Amino acid sequence: MSLFAQAGIRHYERTTEPTVDPITVDEVKSAGRIDHENEDGLLAMYITAAVGVCEQYLGRSLMNQTWTLYMDQWPTGDEPWWDGAVVASETILNSQADEIDLPYGPLQSVTSISVFDTADTETAVSSDVYGVSTGKVSRVYLKDGQVWPSATRTRDGVKVVYVAGYGSDFNDVPMAIRQGLLQLCVHWYENREASIDMSVNKVPNMIRKLWSPHKAIR
Repeated sequence: MSLFAQAGIRHYERTTEPTVDPITVDEVKSAGRIDHENEDGLLAMYITAAVGVCEQYLGRSLMNQTWTLYMDQWPTGDEPWWDGAVVASETILNSQADEIDLPYGPLQSVTSISVFDTADTETAVSSDVYGVSTGKVSRVYLKDGQVWPSATRTRDGVKVVYVAGYGSDFNDVPMAIRQGLLQLCVHWYENREASIDMSVNKVPNMIRKLWSPHKAIR
């Protein structure tokens, strides 16, 4: 699944999928008291769908995955830089020109930052120029005394490649999130219809309560 979003002068996409899911088919079968293997493929499909719904609801990556963020220019200090889930009223961040908030954290690491010129030549930005705040903060910032290098291409002039997620092992994901995923898969299994609505707004309230404390809020 390729997840893509766009807002204003920047857009981002997931460029490397996670290699493992936060829950397993065996865990779903145990939670749902399913004692046969006839529908393991169906349960695997439910897991994939549940993870997608959860990540959309939380505005976070669960297992480690690679994202690429493109910006037309460096942040100017007056742009709304939050593209994830909004819990209450919409808030415009007072972003500083020396910071870039990275969507779908928690941030694990920044692989590279680069700029493009008008000839589409890509040049790497030295890691001496910027620092990285990992975890829930998930941002890149200019180090003292540094400036962002010029990006003269008018579209997608700046590229940031980074790894986000709680970790590479399913136990790295908070238990409440994993429990909610299990419950959602069992809910779909026990309430099968001709067409199951797997949209975020159809997630049962009891599962939302498990996930809500981990929701990304700006």
